[in-house]
Amino acid sequence: MAGLSIMATLQAHKEGVKAAENQSEALSKAEDMRQADLSRQMEQQNAAAADEMHAAHKAALADMATLDTISGEYGGGNTVSRGRSVQQLQQDENLATVNANNRNAMAEIGQASIASRQNALSQIKAITAPSKVGTMLQIGTQAMGAYNQSQQQSKLDKMASQGKA
Repeated sequence: MAGLSIMATLQAHKEGVKAAENQSEALSKAEDMRQADLSRQMEQQNAAAADEMHAAHKAALADMATLDTISGEYGGGNTVSRGRSVQQLQQDENLATVNANNRNAMAEIGQASIASRQNALSQIKAITAPSKVGTMLQIGTQAMGAYNQSQQQSKLDKMASQGKA
């Protein structure tokens, strides 16, 4: 009887360890998928920012061409030079804004990545598997209980054979 109890304890230990390993592996795979998604978001953000910068630059070139046309028609002068300066300043401000927005978005995605990784590590560390020491103590307790029961039964059998029961 004690042997069966000990075997059941060993089997429960093995199953507990396997369950903890499976849970840890599932959390790791889920985190890898989240990190891949965040990486994809970073790539999309960079592509969107590049497209926006390209569009802003293209618009600025068109505006400069318009100013050049006006300059050609009116013969140039301070007004055209001032217009070109203002246009260049606006283009620089637009590009700086796009750049700042991209940096902020990338920083936000980066922070989300760090937070997700920390959360996953925390969850993985919180997984508890049965300890070998605990299992051995449980087996020792079971063996001791079986021994005590055997000793008690021997005493009862001895008393019964002597007619004292």
